[in-house]
Formats: sequence, C-alpha cells, structure tokens
Amino acid sequence: MQHADGHTHLSYKIDTTVDLETGIIVNVGADHANVSDQSDFLERVDEAEAVLAERGLELQTVVADKGHHCGENLAGLEERGIVGLVSSPNTNRGKPGFRREDFRYDEERDILTCPMGHELTRLSKSDRTHRYYKAKGRECKACPHFGECTKSERGRAVSVSIYEDLIGANRDRVRSEEMRPLMQIRRQRGEAPFGYFKQFGGMRRMSGHGLGFATRKALVAGLGWNLLVLMKVLGLDPSTSECILRLIRAILALLKALMRSWRQLRHFSFPYEYNQA
Repeated sequence: MQHADGHTHLSYKIDTTVDLETGIIVNVGADHANVSDQSDFLERVDEAEAVLAERGLELQTVVADKGHHCGENLAGLEERGIVGLVSSPNTNRGKPGFRREDFRYDEERDILTCPMGHELTRLSKSDRTHRYYKAKGRECKACPHFGECTKSERGRAVSVSIYEDLIGANRDRVRSEEMRPLMQIRRQRGEAPFGYFKQFGGMRRMSGHGLGFATRKALVAGLGWNLLVLMKVLGLDPSTSECILRLIRAILALLKALMRSWRQLRHFSFPYEYNQA
C-alpha cells in the first residue's frame, strides 16, 4: 500500500458493506491492500444482494466513494437493475473551452471536432474500454490556442470511455438535489465502522501475519460493531433485554463455530434478522 507521503508498507484492506438505513454491517472481509476497490466492487455488491434476498429484502441503490468508480462497475450495476451512486472523480481538467465536453462528436463519421473546427480522427488501439482520437500536429501548432489546448507538437489527443453515457448519468445523479442526502449519509454511516475498527477494534496495526488472521480480525470487529448497533436499537425498550442477551449468545456461538474453519474464508456475510426483532 502506498501512503500519502509516498512510502509503501505491507498492509491489508478491510471491506465493509453497510446498510445506510440502520448502520448495520451486512458483509465484511479483508484482502491484500494492492487489490483495488474497483476490481472487487461488483463481487461485494453480489454478496450483499444475496444476503438481503435471503431475508426478503431487495437491494435497490448502491452508494460508494470514488475509489470504486469506473465504467465497468457502473455497467455492472445497470445490468443488475441497481441504481448506482458512485462519487465521480473530477474529470474537468484543463482550461474551459478545451475540455473533453467542448469537443463535438460525429457518430456517423466517428470523429471529434475541437472548438476551433479541427478534426480528431480515431486511433486503433488494443484498449477496448476507451476510444482514442488525435488531431494532426501541424494543425495544432498553427492554432492560436497551441499551448493552452495542448503542448504536444504531435497534436491534441482525447480519450473517450465506451461507458461515457453511464458515467455522465451517474455524475448527474450524484450531483442532484434528490440523491445528495444519500451521499451525505454514506459519509456518516458508511465510513463510521472504519473509525471504530481503528480506535477500538485493534485494526490500526496487525499483531499477526497472513490474510486469514486479518480476515478473522475484520470479522470480530464487524461483530462488535453490529452488537453495538443492535444494543442501541433494542435497548430503547426495557422488555427487549432478554432478546439482546439471546442475540449476543447466538452471535458468539456463530463466531466460535466459524473460527474452526476460517483459514480459506475471506469474506463473511452477517445475518440480517434484526429487522424481524
């Protein structure tokens, strides 16, 4: 894992899928830190969807930070019929008037036209996730905006994602007044377990080695978090104290059983029965 100051360190990443309505962790696990959030995002979505489906609940919306943002993930959510709210990275690089959205696309000819009327033709590349276009170097060098639009003597190059429509639709949803509250809730309830894990779950530094150890630590921390949430909800009514004790005993028994066959297990889905309590 590369830290903010540039140094690298052997690390693990903890994945949690949180129900934003209640704060309950639905799924938790660990992986090596060099596994990107983008690469296993849809796998985590499928796990959460399966857990909720077993309880008769339907996953309708997935909210995630920009580390999970990519066209493939947005396409995967659309295929599953799930509304995606994935924070969009800032793509408005460059000076106004020379950004990607300032280039007109001609679908019939498959070319881009820059604001000054120069054409960018399609390049042939092995990358199937983007289309690449490039202007002629002599036209760019003769342009009065050379140095602002591009400094390359070979001409301005523009890449266009094949998922551009999905990315644009997601960006509009994220920035809409209707969906903005969900983004704010994610920052609170979605991120809250990580602060708990570091402060009280002993997850800031691992005392053991191996992915199995990290996964067990993640499970214990996740169980602790869910117990706190359950006690807070059920503790509002004194008559539910016995129910709380039964839940704690059941979860501890489950934890003891899991510890016997934990070595190959990386992710664990939590029971969601508290909705019926």
